[in-house]
Amino acid sequence: MSQRRLLHVDSDAGFCARVRLVAEDCGFAVCTVADSLEFHTAYERFRPDVIVLEIVLPGIDGLELLAWLSRQHCTAPILVFSGQSDLYRRAAELLSQWPRGLSVRGFAKPIAERDLRTIFDDSVARVLDPETPRSKALPNSGSRSKVTGIEAIDRHGVHSCAPGSA
Repeated sequence: MSQRRLLHVDSDAGFCARVRLVAEDCGFAVCTVADSLEFHTAYERFRPDVIVLEIVLPGIDGLELLAWLSRQHCTAPILVFSGQSDLYRRAAELLSQWPRGLSVRGFAKPIAERDLRTIFDDSVARVLDPETPRSKALPNSGSRSKVTGIEAIDRHGVHSCAPGSA
C-alpha cells in the first residue's frame, strides 16, 4: 500500500512543524504550504488523502478554499483548525447544510499533541476504510460536516508543492 498523504495549509510555522511531526509519526507523507495561493497547485500535484486547513490565511481565506475543494469534488477528509474566534471554525461547520459536499470537522488551536495524534489516527482509519465510524472522543471537535456549493473567487499564480517538501 502506498503512503497516505496529508496536505496542510497554515501560515503558523510552529503549528506546521507540530502537525508535520505528528502526522509523519502516524504514517503520513506531509506537504505544507504557507498560504492559500500555494494550495491549489499543491492539491493538484500532491493529491492528498487528508487535508489540514487553517481558516484565516493570507490571500484567499479558508472558507473560499473549502468552496474550491467542493468544486473539485474533493473526497479527502478535511480537518479545519483555527486559533482565531470560534466563529470561523463554526462557519465551516455550518456550511454542512448544503446538500452534498466535503467531509469537514473543526478544531480549535492550540491543541495538545496527544489530541492531534488521536485526530490523525482517526483520519488514517477513515482513509483506509471510509465506512469506519469516527472516534466519539475527538477533542474539541464539532460534528462532521458536509460543505458544497459556495461561490468563491479562484485566484491563480500559485506555487507547487512536491511530496515531502516543507
